Amino acid sequence: MTDPVKLTQRTINAAEAEASNLFVWDSDLQGFGLRVTPSGVKSFVVQYRAGYGRGAPTRRMTIGRYGSPWTLDAARKEARLLLAQEFFADCRVLGIAPVPDQDWVRLTQSQFAPVEITPEF
Repeated sequence: MTDPVKLTQRTINAAEAEASNLFVWDSDLQGFGLRVTPSGVKSFVVQYRAGYGRGAPTRRMTIGRYGSPWTLDAARKEARLLLAQEFFADCRVLGIAPVPDQDWVRLTQSQFAPVEITPEF
């Protein structure tokens, strides 16, 4: 597995596979990357773990072939949507609530709403 790099048009155009598929992973969005086949076909992919921990199976989905209509920006936006959908779907299947712990919620509320608001009845 190669180290993640910032996917740009220049990076995509320079990517070439030799004997087997080459994967170039994006450093900005974990799980988003480019697959280059030995024949030169370039496709955007999303890879994630279906579940939690190292034992969870890895899933990979192809977003589409590089070029019209899949530009780098469009594919990155689609990857964000797919990763979010898969995360919430996995949480539902495993019975885990994707809600942060209460301390994080209190910290966030205090950062954005420093004034305490009490309801009046």
